[in-house]
Amino acid sequence: MDSKELAEKLNQYPDLKLRVEELLKVVENDNGEILSGNVAEQRIIDSLRGLGKEMLQNWGETTSNRVSQQFRQKLPRAHKDAKKKSVGIRHSE
Repeated sequence: MDSKELAEKLNQYPDLKLRVEELLKVVENDNGEILSGNVAEQRIIDSLRGLGKEMLQNWGETTSNRVSQQFRQKLPRAHKDAKKKSVGIRHSE
């Protein structure tokens, strides 16, 4: 994957893009505020945890949408979020 394709993919996932930008800011340290390796390490760990969370969330949403779409294709007459019309089985007296 070249840099153009990577940029296009990251644009599809704005939350992931922000996490990657956070990591790059730590690496670049342009403002010079990170003077300790321990501080840099902690920021990277925090950013990676957030990145992992975002990635799993996006994976779950994508997978759920794909499975739902496949299900609707196999069973097009299935109703989504339909209210039940039956009140149950009457008890015999």
